[in-house]
Amino acid sequence: VTEFPFDSDRKLMTTVHKNGAGYQACAKGAPAELLARCAEMDWEGRSGPLTEQDRATVLAASDALASQGLRVLAV
Repeated sequence: VTEFPFDSDRKLMTTVHKNGAGYQACAKGAPAELLARCAEMDWEGRSGPLTEQDRATVLAASDALASQGLRVLAV
């Protein structure tokens, strides 16, 4: 439906899609920026609140990949 391009302040790109009777926003960008906007997760068959431990685990994995010279994006 619309797109909010990447910008250096948000460090995210967002697209909005028609989804049945409603809309769905999808974002990608820097893991820390996206995690700061998340309250829940669905990961490895577990759904529920995103805890501080979960955040730390995701950021540690992201940092490990980035230290290998890889570009890391969260979706």
